[in-house]
Order: sequence, then structure tokens, then C-alpha cells
Amino acid sequence: MKLTINRLDRYSRGELLLRAILGFLYIDIPHSVCLAFFGIVSVIITFISWWSILFTGRYPRSLFEFQVGMYRWNVRWMARFYNLTDGYPAFGINATDEYTDLQITYPKNLSRGTLLLKTFFGALYVIFPHLLILFFALLWGAIQRFISWWVVLFTGNYPETMHEFNVGLIRWTLRVNLYMGLMSDKYPPFSGNPGGSPIEALLKKELNGFLSSLIGYIVIIVFLTAIGMLMWVFPGDSNILDNGYANLNTLFVMGPWVFMFLVPAVTMRLFAEEKRLGTIELLFTQPISDAGVILAKYLAGLVLIVFSLVPTLVYFGTVYYLGNPVGNLDIGGVWGSYVGLLFLGAGFVAIGVFCSSITDNQIISFVIAIFLSFFCYTGFDSISGLSLFGGLDSVILKLGIQEHYLSMSRGVLDTRDILYFLSLIAVFLLFTKVVLDSRKW
Repeated sequence: MKLTINRLDRYSRGELLLRAILGFLYIDIPHSVCLAFFGIVSVIITFISWWSILFTGRYPRSLFEFQVGMYRWNVRWMARFYNLTDGYPAFGINATDEYTDLQITYPKNLSRGTLLLKTFFGALYVIFPHLLILFFALLWGAIQRFISWWVVLFTGNYPETMHEFNVGLIRWTLRVNLYMGLMSDKYPPFSGNPGGSPIEALLKKELNGFLSSLIGYIVIIVFLTAIGMLMWVFPGDSNILDNGYANLNTLFVMGPWVFMFLVPAVTMRLFAEEKRLGTIELLFTQPISDAGVILAKYLAGLVLIVFSLVPTLVYFGTVYYLGNPVGNLDIGGVWGSYVGLLFLGAGFVAIGVFCSSITDNQIISFVIAIFLSFFCYTGFDSISGLSLFGGLDSVILKLGIQEHYLSMSRGVLDTRDILYFLSLIAVFLLFTKVVLDSRKW
């Protein structure tokens, strides 16, 4: 895929003001209405193409070209929405634009295995990690667009770095959409750069390090074995067969406690080992920012946690068919709990990355990470239960992970809970950056 949005030598202040005041009337509404209609057609095409890829390994060429036209139309609209260029975006899937260009290569063959992988697990290994990073990137992009709006208004020029960053955001989201839309088998890089990202290379290196050693496999096996024994073997209330109720409460109640030990075991080596071997300075001389290094190592730990959760879907299927009648299971609550456990694991990984950055001893990193994870999960609940702070007890309660995790486990995805976990992750990754920056002091 190749995306180009030309940066103009001079921008029109009049068009800028017109888009700001009336753009929603003469650009956003007509284009969004048309794109919504064509979007329905696009969904139908994707459904048809899914079966075509499954049986023939090919995406029908004519349907592929229609989808490309849809993406080009979206790019024309987004370029004006982001104020990246002037002019009015043309309507239609076959329309052209002198300021924007999108080229998508038609794949001769597509993998059936990748098709099924996207269908069943795409939300876990594509949408969640990309959405997690894009959330912060889009916030930063919005700030940049606000600043650039005033710069264009007073100077008529769009700052080049801000222009490139916002074009990169569009490119990034397009890559994710192309992969999940079945039009490409290439996993989207965690970057909007035209040639991919050094973050992706470091991420692959870290994952290979996990999977080429016993650590990754031990983590997945221990997690599945511990949960499986509690659910099916050990007698007691946690045993589904003894309990007589079709639910996955054991997984979601015990999962955080198992993660509290397994996640630190995964993350303890991320920076501590680099420090011990003396390779950390070499790592930071690579053409990648400090934030990029932290992000790559964080994502490597997160991917391993996702891998450990995927096989538990077997438990879900088993309980689903054991229900009387079949399917007598609170599916909404189950998926909400899965999302909550995924966010909880993501938070524990951020804590573990921070702990690994403050020492060159993996054991010390492991112990500190367990302590911090335990405190963040249940410590605030215990403090609020002492009733020492009056009206602030409820505020202290909401600072803990457990309160928000339990809220998600009810099957209700409250934006406040999601923002809490994203903030928790951001805070500990920021702490990690501060620790690593201290080497320059």
C-alpha cells in the first residue's frame, strides 16, 4: 500500500475558516451519508469475499477494486477533515484527486489459514494492540491538528512534521483495515511510516527471544494448567462439574492472581537482562526512539499474554455445550470478563516493564513487579475498607485495578474503566521512560 497526501506550499486561510465553521454541513454530512450507504455494500462484499478466499484463495478482482475505491474516497475526505490539503473532496469510488493518491496492490493469492485466524482471533492479536497504541497516537494527532490549524491561519503553512505525522495516522489505520478487511495478509506494522517501523523489527526480535526459549511456553502452559486444574480437577466451588453451573467464574476470578505471578516472570528480563549483559546502550543507539524501544518491549509482553488467553476459548466452548440447555451461558458477561482480563494483563505488563527498567537483576524485578501488581490490584481496596478517609474512601477504591476489573466482568464496557486501564498503562510506561532517561543525567 502506498499513500500520498501532498503538503501544499501555501494553504488557503479562507478555506480553512470555511471548513472550520461550515465544513460539517457541506463536506462531512454529504460525504458521511454517501459513505454510510456504500459502507453497507462494502460489508456485503467483504462477506462474499470471505467465502471466495476460503474456497479459492483469491479476492474477486472487481470486488477488490470497489473496496479500493471506497478507501480512496475515505482518504479524500479525511485529508480535508484533518486540514491536510485544500480543495473539495470528490464524490464516488472512481473519482480522482490531484492532492491525494492511494495505491493498493492486488494480492494474487490469500492464505486460508490467515483468513480463519483473522476471523476468530483478529480482535485479540490485531484490533486490541493496535487500538491501544492508536488511542494515544490519535490523541497526540488531535493536539497537533489543533496547533497546526492556528499555524496555517497565521502563516498559511502546515508544519511539515505535523503533516507527516497525521498522514501516518491515516496510513496506519488503513493498514489495519486492509488486513482485517481481508485485502492483505501482511500484518500491519505499529507505525504510520511509509516503509514500516523499526518498532516492528524490535518487537519481532523480542517475540523470537520469548519463543526460542522456554519462558514463553512455560508461561502459557502454567497458566492453562493452573486454571484447568481449578476448573475441572480440584474439588470445590471452583470446579464446574461439582458446582453445577455453566459459567467461567473460576477463570476470571483466579486469572488475575495467576497473572500476578506469570506476567512478572515474562517481563523481568525485558530491560534487566539488557542491563546485565551491557547491551542496553547498544540498543539505544539503534534508529529508534526511547519510547519506541519501550513500546516494542511492552507489546512483546502483551502479545505473549494474549497468546495465553486464546487457548482458554476451549474452556468457553466446553462450558457452552455443557449448559442445560446448550448455550445457557451469560455470553455478554463472559466477553466482558475476557476484555477485562486482557486489560488487566496489559496493566500488569506495563508494571512489569517498569520494574525491569529499574534494576539489572531479574529476580529483584520479578519480586518488585509482584508486589506492585498485588498492591495495584487489591491494595487500594484494602485501604478504602479501613474507612480512614471519609468521603475519599470511594475515590481511593476507584484507584485500584480490582474495582474496574469487576465492573468489566459484569459485561458492561464503561468508558471510565477503559480510560482507567489506558491511563494505568500510560503512567507506568512513562515512569519507565523517566528511569531510562536518567542514564543521560
